[in-house]
Amino acid sequence: MRVVNIIHSEMTSDEYQIGKGWEVTVKDGDAVKEDGVVATNEEAKLVAENAGRVRIEGDKVIVSYELRDERQYEIPSNTRLIVKTGDEVSPGEPLTEGSLNPHAILRIQGREACQIYLLSEVQKVYRSQGQNIHDKHFEVIIRKMMSKVIVTSPGDTELLPGDYINRLEMMEINRQLLQEGKQPARYMDELLGITKASLNTDSFLSAASFQHTIKVLAGAAIAGTEDHLLGLKENVILGKLIPAGTGYNVHVEHMAEIAAEEALALAKLARDVEAIAELEDDIQLESDTEEVEAAGD
Repeated sequence: MRVVNIIHSEMTSDEYQIGKGWEVTVKDGDAVKEDGVVATNEEAKLVAENAGRVRIEGDKVIVSYELRDERQYEIPSNTRLIVKTGDEVSPGEPLTEGSLNPHAILRIQGREACQIYLLSEVQKVYRSQGQNIHDKHFEVIIRKMMSKVIVTSPGDTELLPGDYINRLEMMEINRQLLQEGKQPARYMDELLGITKASLNTDSFLSAASFQHTIKVLAGAAIAGTEDHLLGLKENVILGKLIPAGTGYNVHVEHMAEIAAEEALALAKLARDVEAIAELEDDIQLESDTEEVEAAGD
Protein backbone atom coordinates (compact mmCIF):
# COMPACT_ATOMS: atom_id res chain seq x y z
CA MET A 1 0.00 0.00 0.00
CA ARG A 2 1.35 3.40 -1.02
CA VAL A 3 0.32 6.82 0.25
CA VAL A 4 -0.03 9.95 -1.88
CA ASN A 5 0.02 13.25 0.02
CA ILE A 6 -1.70 16.22 -1.62
CA ILE A 7 -0.85 19.57 -0.04
CA HIS A 8 -2.95 22.61 -0.84
CA SER A 9 -1.47 26.00 0.05
CA GLU A 10 -2.85 29.47 -0.58
CA MET A 11 -2.35 32.94 0.83
CA THR A 12 -5.30 34.52 2.60
CA SER A 13 -5.72 37.44 4.96
CA ASP A 14 -7.75 38.84 7.84
CA GLU A 15 -8.75 42.50 7.87
CA TYR A 16 -9.16 44.53 11.06
CA GLN A 17 -10.85 47.93 10.91
CA ILE A 18 -9.20 50.38 13.33
CA GLY A 19 -11.65 52.91 14.72
CA LYS A 20 -11.12 56.20 16.49
CA GLY A 21 -9.46 55.97 19.89
CA TRP A 22 -7.46 52.87 18.95
CA GLU A 23 -3.66 52.81 18.74
CA VAL A 24 -1.98 50.41 16.33
CA THR A 25 0.79 48.48 18.11
CA VAL A 26 2.36 46.81 15.06
CA LYS A 27 4.27 48.15 12.07
CA ASP A 28 3.99 47.45 8.37
CA GLY A 29 5.89 44.19 7.62
CA ASP A 30 5.92 42.92 11.22
CA ALA A 31 5.27 39.27 11.97
CA VAL A 32 2.44 38.72 14.42
CA LYS A 33 1.61 35.57 16.36
CA GLU A 34 -1.82 34.06 16.89
CA ASP A 35 -3.65 36.10 19.56
CA GLY A 36 -0.95 38.77 19.21
CA VAL A 37 -2.07 42.35 19.93
CA VAL A 38 -2.44 44.56 16.85
CA ALA A 39 -4.23 47.56 18.40
CA THR A 40 -5.28 48.80 21.84
CA ASN A 41 -7.40 51.46 23.49
CA GLU A 42 -8.00 52.37 27.10
CA GLU A 43 -10.44 49.53 27.71
CA ALA A 44 -9.67 46.68 25.31
CA LYS A 45 -7.18 45.00 22.99
CA LEU A 46 -7.56 43.86 19.39
CA VAL A 47 -5.77 40.55 18.79
CA ALA A 48 -4.95 38.66 15.59
CA GLU A 49 -6.95 35.50 14.95
CA ASN A 50 -4.10 33.90 12.97
CA ALA A 51 -0.32 34.26 12.87
CA GLY A 52 0.97 36.07 9.79
CA ARG A 53 2.61 39.14 8.23
CA VAL A 54 1.18 42.62 8.90
CA ARG A 55 0.25 45.10 6.18
CA ILE A 56 -1.23 48.50 7.10
CA GLU A 57 -3.51 50.29 4.63
CA GLY A 58 -5.05 53.50 5.98
CA ASP A 59 -7.25 52.62 8.94
CA LYS A 60 -7.02 48.88 8.23
CA VAL A 61 -4.58 46.32 9.60
CA ILE A 62 -4.29 43.32 7.27
CA VAL A 63 -2.69 40.09 8.52
CA SER A 64 -1.69 37.79 5.63
CA TYR A 65 -0.95 34.13 6.26
CA GLU A 66 -0.62 30.82 4.46
CA LEU A 67 -3.55 28.42 4.62
CA ARG A 68 -2.50 24.77 4.26
CA ASP A 69 -4.63 21.69 3.79
CA GLU A 70 -3.12 18.21 3.49
CA ARG A 71 -4.95 15.08 2.31
CA GLN A 72 -3.68 11.51 2.22
CA TYR A 73 -4.80 8.90 -0.31
CA GLU A 74 -3.96 5.22 0.08
CA ILE A 75 -3.08 3.65 -3.28
CA PRO A 76 -3.04 -0.17 -3.72
CA SER A 77 0.36 -1.52 -4.77
CA ASN A 78 -1.05 -3.03 -8.00
CA THR A 79 -2.45 0.32 -9.19
CA ARG A 80 -0.37 2.46 -11.52
CA LEU A 81 0.17 6.07 -10.50
CA ILE A 82 0.00 8.77 -13.19
CA VAL A 83 1.43 11.54 -10.99
CA LYS A 84 4.86 12.00 -9.47
CA THR A 85 6.37 14.00 -6.65
CA GLY A 86 6.14 17.74 -7.23
CA ASP A 87 3.28 17.62 -9.75
CA GLU A 88 0.44 20.11 -9.47
CA VAL A 89 -3.07 18.64 -9.56
CA SER A 90 -6.51 20.22 -9.81
CA PRO A 91 -9.68 19.19 -7.94
CA GLY A 92 -11.13 16.07 -9.56
CA GLU A 93 -7.96 15.22 -11.49
CA PRO A 94 -7.18 11.45 -11.43
CA LEU A 95 -4.12 10.23 -9.53
CA THR A 96 -4.17 6.67 -10.91
CA GLU A 97 -5.18 4.87 -14.09
CA GLY A 98 -8.70 3.53 -14.41
CA SER A 99 -12.27 4.74 -14.61
CA LEU A 100 -13.41 7.72 -12.60
CA ASN A 101 -16.33 7.73 -10.19
CA PRO A 102 -19.05 10.00 -11.65
CA HIS A 103 -20.48 10.58 -8.16
CA ALA A 104 -17.09 11.93 -7.06
CA ILE A 105 -16.92 14.15 -10.16
CA LEU A 106 -20.37 15.54 -9.34
CA ARG A 107 -19.36 16.21 -5.73
CA ILE A 108 -15.97 17.79 -6.51
CA GLN A 109 -16.23 19.39 -9.95
CA GLY A 110 -19.94 19.97 -10.25
CA ARG A 111 -22.93 19.10 -12.38
CA GLU A 112 -21.63 20.13 -15.81
CA ALA A 113 -18.32 18.24 -15.44
CA CYS A 114 -20.22 15.07 -14.48
CA GLN A 115 -22.51 15.38 -17.51
CA ILE A 116 -19.57 15.86 -19.88
CA TYR A 117 -17.75 12.84 -18.40
CA LEU A 118 -20.78 10.53 -18.74
CA LEU A 119 -21.37 11.66 -22.32
CA SER A 120 -17.73 11.20 -23.36
CA GLU A 121 -17.47 7.74 -21.76
CA VAL A 122 -20.62 6.45 -23.48
CA GLN A 123 -19.52 7.90 -26.82
CA LYS A 124 -16.13 6.18 -26.49
CA VAL A 125 -17.85 2.79 -26.46
CA TYR A 126 -19.86 3.43 -29.62
CA ARG A 127 -17.15 5.29 -31.54
CA SER A 128 -14.67 2.47 -30.88
CA GLN A 129 -17.04 0.25 -32.90
CA GLY A 130 -17.42 2.77 -35.72
CA GLN A 131 -20.87 3.95 -34.64
CA ASN A 132 -21.53 7.69 -34.86
CA ILE A 133 -24.49 8.70 -32.71
CA HIS A 134 -25.49 12.30 -32.09
CA ASP A 135 -24.81 13.57 -28.57
CA LYS A 136 -28.42 14.69 -28.09
CA HIS A 137 -29.67 11.10 -27.73
CA PHE A 138 -27.38 10.45 -24.76
CA GLU A 139 -27.96 13.94 -23.35
CA VAL A 140 -31.67 13.15 -22.97
CA ILE A 141 -30.81 10.11 -20.82
CA ILE A 142 -28.16 11.96 -18.78
CA ARG A 143 -30.55 14.85 -18.16
CA LYS A 144 -33.08 12.39 -16.75
CA MET A 145 -30.43 10.78 -14.54
CA MET A 146 -29.56 14.21 -13.09
CA SER A 147 -33.07 15.67 -12.93
CA LYS A 148 -33.42 15.12 -9.17
CA VAL A 149 -31.81 16.82 -6.19
CA ILE A 150 -31.71 15.67 -2.56
CA VAL A 151 -32.79 18.07 0.17
CA THR A 152 -30.16 18.67 2.87
CA SER A 153 -31.88 21.49 4.78
CA PRO A 154 -35.62 22.12 4.23
CA GLY A 155 -35.63 25.78 5.31
CA ASP A 156 -39.23 27.10 5.32
CA THR A 157 -40.51 24.46 2.89
CA GLU A 158 -42.66 21.45 3.75
CA LEU A 159 -39.93 19.07 2.55
CA LEU A 160 -37.86 16.75 4.73
CA PRO A 161 -34.08 16.15 4.69
CA GLY A 162 -33.33 13.32 2.27
CA ASP A 163 -36.35 13.96 0.05
CA TYR A 164 -35.83 13.68 -3.71
CA ILE A 165 -37.42 16.46 -5.75
CA ASN A 166 -37.18 17.68 -9.32
CA ARG A 167 -34.37 20.21 -9.67
CA LEU A 168 -36.42 22.79 -11.58
CA GLU A 169 -39.28 22.47 -9.11
CA MET A 170 -36.87 23.00 -6.22
CA MET A 171 -35.44 26.13 -7.84
CA GLU A 172 -38.95 27.53 -8.36
CA ILE A 173 -39.88 26.84 -4.71
CA ASN A 174 -36.73 28.63 -3.51
CA ARG A 175 -37.43 31.57 -5.82
CA GLN A 176 -40.89 32.00 -4.33
CA LEU A 177 -39.53 31.71 -0.78
CA LEU A 178 -36.91 34.40 -1.43
CA GLN A 179 -39.59 36.72 -2.83
CA GLU A 180 -41.59 36.21 0.38
CA GLY A 181 -38.51 36.84 2.55
CA LYS A 182 -38.42 33.26 3.85
CA GLN A 183 -35.56 30.79 4.28
CA PRO A 184 -34.93 28.76 1.09
CA ALA A 185 -34.12 25.06 1.15
CA ARG A 186 -30.60 23.78 0.58
CA TYR A 187 -29.99 20.81 -1.65
CA MET A 188 -27.33 18.76 -3.45
CA ASP A 189 -27.30 17.55 -7.03
CA GLU A 190 -27.85 13.80 -7.25
CA LEU A 191 -26.85 11.30 -9.93
CA LEU A 192 -29.38 8.47 -10.19
CA GLY A 193 -28.95 5.21 -12.05
CA ILE A 194 -31.28 4.52 -14.97
CA THR A 195 -33.44 2.17 -12.87
CA LYS A 196 -33.78 4.57 -9.94
CA ALA A 197 -34.35 7.54 -12.24
CA SER A 198 -37.16 5.67 -13.98
CA LEU A 199 -38.81 4.70 -10.69
CA ASN A 200 -38.50 8.24 -9.26
CA THR A 201 -40.55 9.82 -12.04
CA ASP A 202 -43.66 11.89 -11.27
CA SER A 203 -45.79 9.53 -13.38
CA PHE A 204 -46.75 6.26 -11.67
CA LEU A 205 -47.81 4.80 -15.05
CA SER A 206 -44.32 5.39 -16.43
CA ALA A 207 -42.69 3.95 -13.30
CA ALA A 208 -44.99 0.90 -13.25
CA SER A 209 -44.18 0.09 -16.87
CA PHE A 210 -40.46 -0.16 -16.07
CA GLN A 211 -39.99 -2.34 -12.96
CA HIS A 212 -41.72 -3.33 -9.70
CA THR A 213 -45.15 -2.92 -11.30
CA ILE A 214 -47.22 -4.25 -8.37
CA LYS A 215 -45.26 -2.24 -5.80
CA VAL A 216 -45.55 1.01 -7.77
CA LEU A 217 -49.27 0.62 -8.51
CA ALA A 218 -50.05 -0.38 -4.92
CA GLY A 219 -48.14 2.61 -3.56
CA ALA A 220 -49.89 4.98 -5.97
CA ALA A 221 -53.30 3.57 -5.02
CA ILE A 222 -52.63 3.90 -1.28
CA ALA A 223 -51.37 7.48 -1.66
CA GLY A 224 -54.17 8.46 -4.05
CA THR A 225 -51.63 9.67 -6.59
CA GLU A 226 -52.81 11.45 -9.74
CA ASP A 227 -50.99 11.09 -13.06
CA HIS A 228 -51.32 14.25 -15.15
CA LEU A 229 -49.91 12.50 -18.26
CA LEU A 230 -47.21 15.09 -18.93
CA GLY A 231 -44.57 12.67 -20.25
CA LEU A 232 -44.21 10.57 -23.39
CA LYS A 233 -44.38 7.04 -22.01
CA GLU A 234 -47.59 7.42 -20.02
CA ASN A 235 -49.37 8.86 -23.07
CA VAL A 236 -48.11 5.98 -25.25
CA ILE A 237 -49.42 3.48 -22.68
CA LEU A 238 -52.90 4.99 -22.88
CA GLY A 239 -52.79 5.43 -26.66
CA LYS A 240 -52.96 9.22 -26.44
CA LEU A 241 -51.15 11.77 -28.57
CA ILE A 242 -47.65 12.25 -27.15
CA PRO A 243 -46.75 15.79 -25.95
CA ALA A 244 -44.04 16.32 -28.57
CA GLY A 245 -43.54 17.38 -32.17
CA THR A 246 -44.11 20.51 -34.24
CA GLY A 247 -47.90 20.10 -34.22
CA TYR A 248 -48.23 19.65 -30.47
CA ASN A 249 -48.70 23.37 -29.75
CA VAL A 250 -51.62 23.46 -32.18
CA HIS A 251 -53.09 20.44 -30.40
CA VAL A 252 -52.66 22.11 -27.01
CA GLU A 253 -54.36 25.28 -28.24
CA HIS A 254 -57.21 23.19 -29.66
CA MET A 255 -57.61 21.31 -26.37
CA ALA A 256 -57.57 24.63 -24.50
CA GLU A 257 -60.38 25.91 -26.72
CA ILE A 258 -62.38 22.73 -26.08
CA ALA A 259 -61.77 23.07 -22.32
CA ALA A 260 -62.93 26.70 -22.43
CA GLU A 261 -66.09 25.73 -24.33
CA GLU A 262 -66.77 22.93 -21.82
CA ALA A 263 -66.28 25.37 -18.94
CA LEU A 264 -68.77 27.81 -20.51
CA ALA A 265 -71.26 24.99 -21.10
CA LEU A 266 -70.93 23.82 -17.49
CA ALA A 267 -71.38 27.38 -16.22
CA LYS A 268 -74.54 27.77 -18.35
CA LEU A 269 -75.82 24.41 -17.12
CA ALA A 270 -75.21 25.48 -13.51
CA ARG A 271 -77.15 28.71 -14.10
CA ASP A 272 -80.02 26.79 -15.71
CA VAL A 273 -80.14 24.33 -12.81
CA GLU A 274 -80.17 27.22 -10.34
CA ALA A 275 -82.99 28.96 -12.28
CA ILE A 276 -85.02 25.72 -12.36
CA ALA A 277 -84.49 25.27 -8.61
CA GLU A 278 -85.69 28.83 -7.94
CA LEU A 279 -88.74 28.27 -10.17
CA GLU A 280 -89.58 25.06 -8.31
CA ASP A 281 -89.28 26.92 -4.99
CA ASP A 282 -91.65 29.64 -6.25
CA ILE A 283 -94.18 27.05 -7.45
CA GLN A 284 -93.96 25.19 -4.14
CA LEU A 285 -94.43 28.47 -2.24
CA GLU A 286 -97.53 29.37 -4.28
CA SER A 287 -98.93 25.88 -3.73
CA ASP A 288 -98.37 26.10 0.02
CA THR A 289 -100.01 29.56 0.08
CA GLU A 290 -103.09 28.28 -1.76
CA GLU A 291 -103.39 25.33 0.63
CA VAL A 292 -103.24 27.66 3.63
CA GLU A 293 -105.89 29.96 2.15
CA ALA A 294 -108.14 27.00 1.34
CA ALA A 295 -107.81 25.68 4.87
CA GLY A 296 -108.72 29.14 6.26
CA ASP A 297 -111.92 29.31 4.19
